[in-house]
This record gives sequence, structure tokens and C-alpha cells, in this order.
Amino acid sequence: MKRLIIAAVLAASVITVSMVYARGPMGGCGGPGCSNCGTVSGEQLQKFKGESIGLREQMMSKKFELEKETLKATPDAARIAALETELTGLRTKIQELRTNAGLPTRGQDGPGSRSGGKMNRGPGAGCGNCPQTDN
Repeated sequence: MKRLIIAAVLAASVITVSMVYARGPMGGCGGPGCSNCGTVSGEQLQKFKGESIGLREQMMSKKFELEKETLKATPDAARIAALETELTGLRTKIQELRTNAGLPTRGQDGPGSRSGGKMNRGPGAGCGNCPQTDN
């Protein structure tokens, strides 16, 4: 009986290790859901990051302001709506810079895509820490 249990545990371990090995690395460039890794040059990414840094700083600041407002005992609905509108405008400007830099937009399934079919796919979905994206 002990030999049967040991054999079953050993077989399960071998199968598990084989599946992990066959799956390959999770995330990173070329990870599951990363169809465009390799098509973005470092120059394109640097251009985008350089041009958008001010807008991204403003966006983070607005996000914190919005969070502060929503956490108040009596949040100001007009202020919340104004902040959400400002955030939408900043996102639009960043998206335009992204397109002008030749990077795929977030609606596409490529580097930086957060919506392109990776919802609920678990860890490693998308490009992960691909050096060519701004994830």
C-alpha cells in the first residue's frame, strides 16, 4: 500500500513538473497574450515616456485627489465628476502621444495592452515585464 501511495505521489510530481516546464516562463516579453512584443523599438518607448511624463504625473496627482475626495465623510459629487473628466482628458492625451510614438494602443492585444483579451487569465497574462512596454 505504501508503495502505491509513493508511486502515485511521484507520478503526480513528474506530471506537474512536466506541465510547468512545457508552459514556459510566465509574463515577460513573449509571455501569453503578448502578440506584439518585439515590434516596439526602445527609441519609440523612450520617446513616448519622455513626452508623456508630465501628463502621467498629472494623472497620478488627479487620481490621488479623486481618492481623497471619495474618502471624505461627505464627498463633493461635482468635484468627483470634474476630476473624472480631467482624468479622461489626460488619458486621451496620453493615448494620442502613444499613437504618435508608434506604440500599439491599449485596445489592441500587444505591448501595454490591458484589455486585449487578458482579463481573468491570471498571473503572467499579457506582456508582463517586457522591456519594450510601459506596463
